[in-house]
Amino acid sequence: MATQNNGNGHTGIFQTLSMEHEQVSQLFEDVENTSGEDKELREELFEKIKVELLAHAKAEDAVFYPALAQHEKTKEIVGHALEEHEEVKQLLQELDGMSLGTQGFMQKLRKLKESVEHHVQEEEQKLFPKAQELLSKKESQALDEEYKERRAAES
Repeated sequence: MATQNNGNGHTGIFQTLSMEHEQVSQLFEDVENTSGEDKELREELFEKIKVELLAHAKAEDAVFYPALAQHEKTKEIVGHALEEHEEVKQLLQELDGMSLGTQGFMQKLRKLKESVEHHVQEEEQKLFPKAQELLSKKESQALDEEYKERRAAES
């Protein structure tokens, strides 16, 4: 199997995670562009965001983070990332109980978006470079396969 590279130097697990980050970012943008009257579309987009974020976090928590938690260089960042996943899950739960047509919903959604953007930035700028030093391309590819299998089971 040929190693794919998406142009940013990321291959294997790093490429997959980066692509998922971009997809969720686009979903946030799409839902922000809805009006309060378009509750059906807003609900559909929020459900996609929720499904994507939860499946991504569960698979990351089960596959990617444990592989890096055993290394001194990445242990602390992984611990912080796990805390951020809990924050995202809490915000999703809070949003679940809110009326989608309200300003309060959109404010909470923006808070979720900011939390996710912060997490992605730290992951891609701090964790990925250190993890790429620690993992061989073969290990990255193996993690990618395992992650994708777990991700499919979570979706």
